[in-house]
Amino acid sequence: MGNRYTEKANSEQSQASNEELLLQIMQQEYPNDPLFTNGELSQAEATKTPNGTGKKKSTIRLKNDTVRNDQGVLDIHSVFEHKKPDIIPDGARWSKSKNMLVQKGPERKPFNPPGDPGTETLVPQYTKYKLDKSFPTVDEDELDEIIDEEWEYFEDPDDEELVEIIPKGESGIFIVNRPSELRDIHDLYIQEGPELILQLDEGDLDDINDLFCAFYTDDGVAYPIPNYKTLEVMLVEKGLTYAAVREATEEQFKQFDLIFDGKNSLLESDDDVYGDDGDKTAVDEFRDRLGKGIVRDRSAEWNISIRFRSEYEPKAPFKRDPGDYIKPVAIRGKNISEGTLGPRIDLYQQEDLNDIYFDMAFMGQTTREKLREQYEGKMIILDWPTGNRYDSSAVTRDTDVAYDDAVFGLRMMINGHWKQVTSGFVMRLYAEINPQFLDDKGKMALTQYQEGQGRYGVRGLINLLVKAGAITVINLAGDTSITSDDGRSDPLWSLFSHIVEADGADIFADEQAAAEAGIRPDGRAGLDRREYVEYLDNYQNGGNPFRIPELEKYEPQGSIAYYDKDQYRSLVEEAIYQDQIDTIKDDILEIFPGVAALVQETRALYNTLPQNYNKYVTDMLGAKSPMYRIMLSDRPWNFIKKVRKKLKKKDDRYNIFKLYMKNRRLRWDLSESQENKIVSNGGRHWMKTIARDKFADKIVRFSGISAGVMFAINPLAGLAAWSIHRLTKHVNVFVGSVPHGKTDKLPPWRFMDDDWYLKACIAERWIDEVEEMYHRGEEIDNNWDVITNYLDKAEGIVEEFDNKLIDATNLEDFQDLLDSLKEIESTITDDEVLDLIDRANDIRQDTDRYLKQALKAQYRAIEYMRERVHNGIGRRKKFGLGWPSSVQRIMNKYVYGESLKFNRYLPKKP
Repeated sequence: MGNRYTEKANSEQSQASNEELLLQIMQQEYPNDPLFTNGELSQAEATKTPNGTGKKKSTIRLKNDTVRNDQGVLDIHSVFEHKKPDIIPDGARWSKSKNMLVQKGPERKPFNPPGDPGTETLVPQYTKYKLDKSFPTVDEDELDEIIDEEWEYFEDPDDEELVEIIPKGESGIFIVNRPSELRDIHDLYIQEGPELILQLDEGDLDDINDLFCAFYTDDGVAYPIPNYKTLEVMLVEKGLTYAAVREATEEQFKQFDLIFDGKNSLLESDDDVYGDDGDKTAVDEFRDRLGKGIVRDRSAEWNISIRFRSEYEPKAPFKRDPGDYIKPVAIRGKNISEGTLGPRIDLYQQEDLNDIYFDMAFMGQTTREKLREQYEGKMIILDWPTGNRYDSSAVTRDTDVAYDDAVFGLRMMINGHWKQVTSGFVMRLYAEINPQFLDDKGKMALTQYQEGQGRYGVRGLINLLVKAGAITVINLAGDTSITSDDGRSDPLWSLFSHIVEADGADIFADEQAAAEAGIRPDGRAGLDRREYVEYLDNYQNGGNPFRIPELEKYEPQGSIAYYDKDQYRSLVEEAIYQDQIDTIKDDILEIFPGVAALVQETRALYNTLPQNYNKYVTDMLGAKSPMYRIMLSDRPWNFIKKVRKKLKKKDDRYNIFKLYMKNRRLRWDLSESQENKIVSNGGRHWMKTIARDKFADKIVRFSGISAGVMFAINPLAGLAAWSIHRLTKHVNVFVGSVPHGKTDKLPPWRFMDDDWYLKACIAERWIDEVEEMYHRGEEIDNNWDVITNYLDKAEGIVEEFDNKLIDATNLEDFQDLLDSLKEIESTITDDEVLDLIDRANDIRQDTDRYLKQALKAQYRAIEYMRERVHNGIGRRKKFGLGWPSSVQRIMNKYVYGESLKFNRYLPKKP
């Protein structure tokens, strides 16, 4: 709407002479100026002749009776009036004023008769100007510049700044709250990390305050990283390594409050974002501070490649990654049982006072690992004739039966197990892929092979390989003085399980039976051609099985960590069927730490997960969530104007639409299409309209009469306390109709400036998603004990494992042990457990995403409103709307990863 003072005058108003008015003013100010005295405004006017006639333009003569001093300055003193004397001198002039006659003039008494003092009265004297208009002839911008509508006297110079821009805090910093250079960071997390909060006495603040944790900062807020796997995923994701992790300085320690004590200074000092802190425990604080989309548990994304790329390295006393050798709480203090070489003595008590780890974490390369390093993928034979003479009787052992011939003692180590080799194809392929094995003539080992001899004879496959050094002979054929005939006394032969005919058993010829037994479907005894090619292609890393960069820093060569887990366990299954009682115990002992560590890691993960997901949804998206504290803010929106040399506040309101309603110029300056753009928002809808007849239904629905969930997640639930009369009366303020469910029409301003209606429109846009999220969280909460039960079950199996291992003496016992390991893993990785955890994580991510989406949509709508105020009102960009500090903090916290600008569309400071 235009300024009423600048509207066109009506026909009854006479046209004022601007020249005459100006001339009168100049004559009053400069009475001695001859130009003005002659009625001219300029020299050019004095010489100008109208219509070319040569006649001088007539001048304007104005009466000048203003009193001035000797310097010609206007005398602002009043004049005196004199009462009429009894005798009037001849020639004196008198004027009548009200009831008496007075004579105007300076202070003098020439006419007063003697003896009649005090006949003078002091009265004000005004200069009168001729004005024919009652309105200014300036446009609206000029009027705003001339008229100062705001009170500016007696202002406190220390008043807080009208526009407070919250500076962007530090982001992208990885800091730890404890020195970590001298300690292994995995060990720090395992022994003193956040997961221990649940194990500590809530009243023991010394222990709680001493917890170790790494933090990631975003916009000045430090988010705790729940475990080392999440830390490494985040580092690698950002192209960083552990070199980027720094110990917090004393200043940073205070700035980011890096202690979990339930009294987060950030929470207490910034109610704008977090609301009332209330009574929080250390556990509550940790879970509350997990980042809203910034930091969440990402251990499921971790793998050995992530660990390697993060450049983590174990630190003394650890020789391996301690995270791979964590003992579950249930078996700490126990010495897991003896193996082939007898009882295991705990030699690492000083390094591991609390018995947190299996001893392997502190050990270098073990005997079995050293032998595996040397012989993986290579052949040995128990006994064979050596020297220059082939002794056929020694090969046949001077018996007529074939099963005891020396040729059946040929083995190749495949994934840490000795597999019998009888296939000529395997022997030939072995020689051809190892060209370093040469015969006595310097040619490939089998070039002198004589067709038809097979494994026997001077030019047979085995003898030629032995002569070329391709097969290691453990014992001279027929010489039993060194080892027994079966090789049990030789460590190379006896420390590893042998698989001879187990994989050729009939039960494994059937694919389904083999799968049920955990053995690859083969049905062919020993190392056949297909199995050997598969081994070379898939399990030997191009002939360098222990040269894997992702593992070399964390496991010595020969460790079973280099083997494919499923393939290795399949061979253990075959060894059990082969009845390798003496060695199977060591095989299982090497598997057990990895399985047990999985149980402990899952328990640690469970400890750091939220325990109430529908509450999380309610807090983030419900009736009191941040999405209702933007346009209805905790601190007011300021309408600002630049006045001369300072910014002044014209008005402030907590409801931004009420600010528009109370300052008509803000909304009158918007066209209807511009008003609707506030809502349509480029497709980023932040609200939906609610029609009059629909609104009453929604108040009833969300009043608590229906499901209690509605009370928690919808802001209209607070209207339940209203009486039916008051409710009806309030709803009847609707005049006319409002279209229902529209996202491109702005309802009338008189509705939008009411808090309840504005909240209703926001809720209408998001209520379906919020309700869905709430019920998803409720379902997770109701089934959360499933995870607890599975964890308890797995830990119980682990606890019983040691006793079973001690008592195991036969095939059935060892099979039961291996089945126990499978049961532990299947329990921890049960589909129901994994599905629950995945869906729980999805709920958190979806909740954070919905809130971010809602806030970003409101940000865009508000920025459009602010831009219209700044660029749309007048031509000098003197007006603006300032973002409240409370809203800025909410936006910075929850609209993560976005570049938000709060200092646009504001008048420039003088």
